[in-house]
Amino acid sequence: MQFVIDHSYLIPLLPLLGAVISGFFGAKWLKGNSHWPIWLGVGIAALMSLALLFGMLAATHGDDAPFGKSIDFFTWIQAGTFSAKAGFFFDPLSAVMLCVVTGIGFFIAVFSAGYMKGEAGYFRFFAYLGLFIFSMTCLVMGNNMVMLYLGWEGVGLCSYLLIGYYYEKPSAREAAKKAFLVNRVGDFGFALGIMLSFFVFGTISYFGSGVGTHTGLLELAAMPLDQLQHIASVKADWVV
Repeated sequence: MQFVIDHSYLIPLLPLLGAVISGFFGAKWLKGNSHWPIWLGVGIAALMSLALLFGMLAATHGDDAPFGKSIDFFTWIQAGTFSAKAGFFFDPLSAVMLCVVTGIGFFIAVFSAGYMKGEAGYFRFFAYLGLFIFSMTCLVMGNNMVMLYLGWEGVGLCSYLLIGYYYEKPSAREAAKKAFLVNRVGDFGFALGIMLSFFVFGTISYFGSGVGTHTGLLELAAMPLDQLQHIASVKADWVV
């Protein structure tokens, strides 16, 4: 399990790499074999996700203490007291969701190879699919709300691309535009929620310095109301 956590960047990176290969080399070289990079990338990511899940089940068996491990790669955004790191958080729930995303994603990729066979934009479809799975893994694995937002935006983009795959058809174009506009409404509310969370709690990290430290957003939100009001008043005074 530790090996998977240490190399967790491969879980989103492999589907992304498959999408890049299918997108840039599919039209001229891969053509009808454009599904192979996605099969390999998503398949290996699914195996790593399963290994992570079974490792966590073994680690938490008979232990009531919650298991959670955060890994940060670098500081992505730093603006005053606002900080967002590019990192992942692993617990049994995220491991289950990774298995769902990569496992079902792999089966969809296998089924799509037959369903989409002979289509003019065969390579393009699999590039979009790989990018979609990459975005979903980022959404599930992120250890803060900005990483969640990044994954959400990627999923919205891929929804637009996949819905509008048959862009020659007016109905497909209109459906893609509708999905794009509806997602933008949700994005605006999501961004407001992130800003309000930072304003109230002073962080957008789920668990801050770690599970049980009460420095993260989720544990701060579970505090009694009077403590939350005190935190909010301190933040308001700091802003003024």
